[in-house]
Amino acid sequence: MDCTCLFEALSLKFDEMNSNLEKRRGELCATLQGLEEKTTSLATELKNLKETDLVDMKKKVESKADEARVLKLESTLIDLQNRSRHNNIVFWNVPEGSEKDVSMIEFVKNLLQEHMGLDEAGEIKIMRVHHTPTTIRKDASKPRPIHVYLLRYSDRQYILANAAKCLKDNQYEGSTLFISDDVTKEVREQCKKL
Repeated sequence: MDCTCLFEALSLKFDEMNSNLEKRRGELCATLQGLEEKTTSLATELKNLKETDLVDMKKKVESKADEARVLKLESTLIDLQNRSRHNNIVFWNVPEGSEKDVSMIEFVKNLLQEHMGLDEAGEIKIMRVHHTPTTIRKDASKPRPIHVYLLRYSDRQYILANAAKCLKDNQYEGSTLFISDDVTKEVREQCKKL
């Protein structure tokens, strides 16, 4: 083979390779352009997603913080209410209208002295007494509890220590009386669960 034929064969081969390379370069450029468009699109979506998620996450965090604050305030309120009732007791099942013509304080003193037979009941200092205030009663036949606010914690302890033995088998106007601590509804419900 002479040089010219060899040169022409190489030239054809070179042109064919060059054509294939151009074709491949065009395909790669198109693929690269598609990848750039997808990358731009994904970056925009990611930015929007971050902004949306960030706003949503911020709202959720603020909501949880508000819930935690409310729960803490409720807990503090319940604790303060229970502390303010530290010296108090509650009489349960005292028939409505039993106090008749005497003041509630005198009625409770009579209950302690005459019905329960507590010798030191005359020394007990009662600040005030009242029925549980209710606007609408679910069961009108069930008597309202009587809350007794005592001056001294020791008086409360004395009454509670003697309540069970003094009231056992000792009905008052056909009702069995009970005496308990004066605590909030939440604490009473927790005690029932225990």
